[in-house]
Amino acid sequence: MAFRDEFPSLSAELSRHGANAALQPVEPLMALDAATGELVALAPATEADESVTAVFAWRRNRWRSEGRIVAGLTPAQTLHHHRDRLIAA
Repeated sequence: MAFRDEFPSLSAELSRHGANAALQPVEPLMALDAATGELVALAPATEADESVTAVFAWRRNRWRSEGRIVAGLTPAQTLHHHRDRLIAA
């Protein structure tokens, strides 16, 4: 299932995990987590007027969030900053 198709439920799941970020309704950057082999979506979001990245993982055939937010970085910056762990997909 495409990330954008799950957008409403992903926004709600992010909130349930305590993240106060508002997802932007655009396609995320995709990457592979070198440590786990999981497909990861780096989604642009805003939190208190700051650009942040919301991190989602593809698990059990759906996108899931643990409320992980990378503060102060766009998805592209997050991918570059964590290039030792994240591989662009």
